Amino acid sequence: MNISEAVASRTRHYVFASLGNNSCYMATLELLNANPDSRDQVLSLLGQYRHLSKGESDGIMEAAIRHLSDESGSVRIQASITLAELANPSAISYLQSAIANEPDDAVRSQMQHSLDLLEERRP
Repeated sequence: MNISEAVASRTRHYVFASLGNNSCYMATLELLNANPDSRDQVLSLLGQYRHLSKGESDGIMEAAIRHLSDESGSVRIQASITLAELANPSAISYLQSAIANEPDDAVRSQMQHSLDLLEERRP
């Protein structure tokens, strides 16, 4: 990622996060596929949306689950963090499976931490 892409990514992050504007949800979700180099940053943004409809929340969860097996360790880590932020207990089995299949110790450790947080939030 070059400097201008990094600046654009951070700008998107601050704009979306500070406005708390859920109308940007679809544009953010589309960024996940549009720029492969910023998948981890986009997943981070998606985890910050609040007051989503069930369909929107499910869309974020599905995207995060898909990225638990991404080629990039940082993307896999961020996918697990996003799932913990969503606090949807139905993601637990996906995280458990990802942890069981994760070859990288550092990534597996972060995934386990995300799973622990998610399990703590379970009703």
